[in-house]
Amino acid sequence: MRSSFEVPDNRAHDGLAVAEAMMQGELSFKAGGHQDGLAHRRRAVALEDTLMHEEPWAWPQPSRHALRALLMEAGNHAEAEAVYRGRSRPGWQTATSLPTPVECLGAPRIA
Repeated sequence: MRSSFEVPDNRAHDGLAVAEAMMQGELSFKAGGHQDGLAHRRRAVALEDTLMHEEPWAWPQPSRHALRALLMEAGNHAEAEAVYRGRSRPGWQTATSLPTPVECLGAPRIA
């Protein structure tokens, strides 16, 4: 694909860079290279954060979800929680930016 091909606000090349980092992360992690795999997944999050918001999304699979899953699998629960709390891009209102059931249960009740 030509790198100059444009998806309304993002270059296709930019979305594919997220895909490549996600794939490299999964392959490395599952092959036993946990730190390398997590580094690739962190890079995918950073790359995804540079994409401009558009509908449909240039990269539809949220990379934060995948990073959190591998962090949990690696037993790094504190970082997984931190990734979750930093879950939405500034200015974005998405389903993943809504409160979790745990957050809702801890919230004061309105009578």
